[in-house]
Amino acid sequence: MKKMIALLMTLMLAAAIPMGAFALDASEPVIPFEGIVTEVFEGGFLFEDVQMGLMQVNTDENTVWDGILSQQPIEVGMYVLVDHNGMMTRSIPPQIYGVRVGCYTLSGVAGEITEEGVLLTGDPIFGDVFVQMSPTMTTVFTGVPMLVYYDGIMTMSLPGKVNARCVVVPELTGVVSAKDGAGFTLTDENGNSYRILTDDSLSVGLLTEPVEELLAQETVAVDEAIAAAEALVENAEEAVQEAVETVAEEVTGAVDELLGQEAADDADAGVPAEENTEELPTPALPADADADAGVPAEENTEELPTPALPAIEWNDGDTVTVFHQGPIEVEPAAEGEEPVELVAVGLLVHR
Repeated sequence: MKKMIALLMTLMLAAAIPMGAFALDASEPVIPFEGIVTEVFEGGFLFEDVQMGLMQVNTDENTVWDGILSQQPIEVGMYVLVDHNGMMTRSIPPQIYGVRVGCYTLSGVAGEITEEGVLLTGDPIFGDVFVQMSPTMTTVFTGVPMLVYYDGIMTMSLPGKVNARCVVVPELTGVVSAKDGAGFTLTDENGNSYRILTDDSLSVGLLTEPVEELLAQETVAVDEAIAAAEALVENAEEAVQEAVETVAEEVTGAVDELLGQEAADDADAGVPAEENTEELPTPALPADADADAGVPAEENTEELPTPALPAIEWNDGDTVTVFHQGPIEVEPAAEGEEPVELVAVGLLVHR
């Protein structure tokens, strides 16, 4: 009887385990989860993983805290990488055990900007560091303060290079009002107002559709340009062929006419036709033949000046995103006080 009870209990436990937790694919290496911390509580925290969404990380005295977390407690807003033991509950949100939780940061000012990223200058520990960024990360303007979260790995080159996981810059989005020669007032969605100061060095750009839509539009534009170029080449080839055929017919007619006239003159003079070996001059192609065929004349090599891009304007009522000189976190002015003044470095106009 005792053996039967023990067997039943074993079966019940075996059936209950898959309902509570499951193991990730053991054939693959355990990849850290990563994302922004949204809530901190005793024994763990919540964060938005970049792939899974909201997750709960349980921690205890055996959890290793790495990076800046070895010196300060975890806080909301930090971007963390979480090493786990490969187990995850089926709860909502799913829960994992944090074997190691790391947060690695750099801070400074944006310097030279390239297609691959930006040179961060003035980090308190590493000095200048080149930060490689993906196209989907935030826009960065030269002179803007930056807080960079990376994976804890830096090359030994000078300057060192890191791969950014998340980049935070001081930015505010809102509606323009009271624009004047010195700047304008920006009001965010919560009704907080800020006085934005501008000058002639302000970089201005347009913020339109999401990246995916822009890429799709670029692909369509490239396809259309290729089709137009192919059509232009085909039309040019047809025009050239028609011009060549026309000129050939005119040359043939002129040669036949000249040969006939010369043969008649030789007959009158008593000279055999085969002794007339003088080469006839090749008539020059008409000057407008190349123009009709779409082929530029050789002499026309002057490059046309590139037209200047139109200035991007913004006015009262427009929605803009302002990138300013900091601080990254700006406390709005209390009710009845003058709006906080911020110096703009870059501005994106929403269209």
